[in-house]
Amino acid sequence: MRFHGKLTYSDTIAVIEPWLPMATASGSKMADVVENSTALDVDLDQENYFNDSCHIDTPVTGKTVFYGSSKEDVEYAKVFWKSITLQPPMESRLVSGDTRQRLKVASASFQPKNFAHEPVPDSPRLTQFLQEAHRQEHAEETEKRRQLSMKKEQQQLLLLKQREERMQTYQQRRGTRRRPHVRTGEI
Repeated sequence: MRFHGKLTYSDTIAVIEPWLPMATASGSKMADVVENSTALDVDLDQENYFNDSCHIDTPVTGKTVFYGSSKEDVEYAKVFWKSITLQPPMESRLVSGDTRQRLKVASASFQPKNFAHEPVPDSPRLTQFLQEAHRQEHAEETEKRRQLSMKKEQQQLLLLKQREERMQTYQQRRGTRRRPHVRTGEI
């Protein structure tokens, strides 16, 4: 990844001015950090690279190389870039909403047994009573259905009988007697 841009001495000073007292106050410690840094490399052999401007090259190795600037500009730029602290990426933060970083739930073998949710064993008397109640309820439902079907049959027979009587009366009024048609077995 490469970034090419022009940075003049006055631009560098304008940007670095707020950090300048901090850099001079630390004195040699800041200079040691900048001088011994493996992340920054200065190459002053190419003096006229971009005509007295700063070229920042960031190769794959992660080093930042300044070309075509004076030693003083390079030092100011080093102090400036060292003073900027970026937030760590989401993967390296201690607190994250990601579920992969959460602790696993303890296994069931380490948890005490919870007796509140266990079913209570039924006594044989209670089981027998419930079975008998179920049988009785089923028998009552069956009897109720049988009575309803008998009532339905009686109503249908009554309707057929009334129909026959109406037809007979109608035939008598007309004077011709025809035998009424009665369906049996089809309800």
